[in-house]
Amino acid sequence: MSLEIETPATSDAAEAFESKETAHALPWGWLLLFFGLIAWGAYYLWAYSPALGGWSQAGEYQQSVETAKK
Repeated sequence: MSLEIETPATSDAAEAFESKETAHALPWGWLLLFFGLIAWGAYYLWAYSPALGGWSQAGEYQQSVETAKK
């Protein structure tokens, strides 16, 4: 005598939990976030990288000291 409990085949299948509408395309919100983060990262590197934008903490400090003297 076996005590097997029968369950529907689709209740445990991973396919039952996947969205059929977006199976092959990302939602526009995720694409906007993805490309927005890339654009923000490029701006951040340009604005705050000494190699690309010329910004440095020492230069920022020197500028604030000169501004305070005036």
